Amino acid sequence: MENHFEFLPEDGPSTLTVIPTYRCTAACEQCCFGSNPHIKERLSKEEILEAVREAKNAFPNLKQVVFSGGECVMLGEDLYAGIALASSLKLSTRIVTNGYWGASPNKAAKVARRLRESGLKELNISTGRDHAKYVSVDAVLRAAQAAVDEEMFTLITIEQDAEDSDVVAQINSNPLFIALRNLGNEKFRHQINTWMKFNDQHKDRSVGSSQVSRNNPCTQLFSNIVITPHKNIAACCGLTYEHIPEMRIGTLASTGLKAAFGEEAKDFLKIWIHIDGPDGVIRKIFDNEPPEELISKDHMCDTCARLHKSELARSKIRERYREFYPEVMLRFGMKKFIDAKITNEADKREIGGSNGT
Repeated sequence: MENHFEFLPEDGPSTLTVIPTYRCTAACEQCCFGSNPHIKERLSKEEILEAVREAKNAFPNLKQVVFSGGECVMLGEDLYAGIALASSLKLSTRIVTNGYWGASPNKAAKVARRLRESGLKELNISTGRDHAKYVSVDAVLRAAQAAVDEEMFTLITIEQDAEDSDVVAQINSNPLFIALRNLGNEKFRHQINTWMKFNDQHKDRSVGSSQVSRNNPCTQLFSNIVITPHKNIAACCGLTYEHIPEMRIGTLASTGLKAAFGEEAKDFLKIWIHIDGPDGVIRKIFDNEPPEELISKDHMCDTCARLHKSELARSKIRERYREFYPEVMLRFGMKKFIDAKITNEADKREIGGSNGT
């Protein structure tokens, strides 16, 4: 759905997410990427480094690089090289990992040290019912402790428990977790998130934060640009982006990051989802009486996939989007203006602080 809104260079994404591999030490039942230890396809070291360089040159607003997977720590020196390059370019860095390398105190300390030496600023660890079948809670907490010891901010994300799991309770009662939590939010935090259904082995989770997140605007679109192991460029890093062909906006070989982002900016539906969320789009095109099967009870990304895959919803959007175009674009323009003003003020404070004023 084409739109003719023009982006200025400073409107580029603030985050580059590099997913160099879908290979993983685990094979979680509900993995959104179908990750497992047998996947071979990956980005080479040079492709990782070139992507970071290209993003830095293409997007003046770029602030951070996130390395995810799969299990990105399995890349070893190639991962450290990517982090080191991003750090040398004055970009903040984060990795998302399952913490398998916390299997022993020595290994945890060694990996955390290499990550810190490479310049890593933030470590995110995912765990929960599915993950814990492959990576123990103790390993996760050892990895977290090692990262905190190396002065890297650490976040543990725990999937909500099902009736047959008690990982949240295990973590909450673990003395190491209690010690980490007592360090305060500046060094360590944890959160409990929903876990989406991707196949028939799914176990229903308890109601939690997903009830809040599913109705929100999508903050991924236009703030994040993603490179996948298949050398595709994606518009978001949501849980279902590999299940939505429209989220692929280019390839490394034929498009390049700047042109791919330009293509995203021409898509009114992406702008609409960014402003109102997929839930909001569906409710508007159906006059607040949407078919029940289009609205996920679990997660915004699930609703986004349903929106894109439903021919009924797609037909309604084609039929009615002109009704909503003016006010959506007005709100989008206002958001761009406000975001730019906030960013400029933050940059001024940072410069002032660095000069001691």
